[in-house]
Amino acid sequence: TNTHQLLLQMLKAIHFDLGDTLLDFEPMDTRARFRRAARLTYDDLTAKGHATPEFERYTRSYYRSVKWAYLWAKLSRKEFNSLDLLRKFHRKMHLPESDELLRELSWLWYAPVMQHTRVEEDLKPTLAAMRDAGLRLGVISNTFVPGFVHDRHLELTGLLEFFPVRVYSSAVGYRKP
Repeated sequence: TNTHQLLLQMLKAIHFDLGDTLLDFEPMDTRARFRRAARLTYDDLTAKGHATPEFERYTRSYYRSVKWAYLWAKLSRKEFNSLDLLRKFHRKMHLPESDELLRELSWLWYAPVMQHTRVEEDLKPTLAAMRDAGLRLGVISNTFVPGFVHDRHLELTGLLEFFPVRVYSSAVGYRKP
């Protein structure tokens, strides 16, 4: 229609939120997901031969760290990056701090959440139509999860190609209004 064409001529770009917009997060027990992630990361560390604290101590300590960092982020409107938090946690627990290991562990911490997300069936064709109409597409998201983890999730769902611009609060240090 003419209105639709006029609107497309006026618009230059569209920015999307990530959670519950592009990726639908199903209802989940957050503590159970956290515990599952703790088990994945803990098992990965022990399988690689790293000396680890007792599992319950490992889980409780990191849970407290994340909980307090998240609370502070909400109150201050400044974001934390869970990769930085994980590095501090590893230092405190005398665990290895190599970038490669921490990046993979960041993915494992997120993996149980990814298993509880879905993408609407018509999302990819809709995004393709927007892109093909000349609109620039981007993501702006409040998240403490490192951008490379979300990028990997977007890649696995076939959405990354639509978003050449991605801004994550974990990278810029501030939450969007």
